[in-house]
Amino acid sequence: CSDYALIGAIEVKNNNLGIPSLIGPKNKILAIAKSLNVDLTGIEIIDVPHSHAAADKAVEFVNQGKFDILMKGSLH
Repeated sequence: CSDYALIGAIEVKNNNLGIPSLIGPKNKILAIAKSLNVDLTGIEIIDVPHSHAAADKAVEFVNQGKFDILMKGSLH
């Protein structure tokens, strides 16, 4: 979870480039959104316990055809 990753998703939505979904610890995502004063309305948050689970879930969704594009966030 990072400011930059969240801002990227918001810019995708605001510029009508796609419909973002965020995968990560929901409480951390919401805390970052609050600190940046950004609205996450219309953005799905898929709650997982940690970054590696987020990566696994994102790849799973791409392989299943649920996501068209995968953008790496702050995963090391």
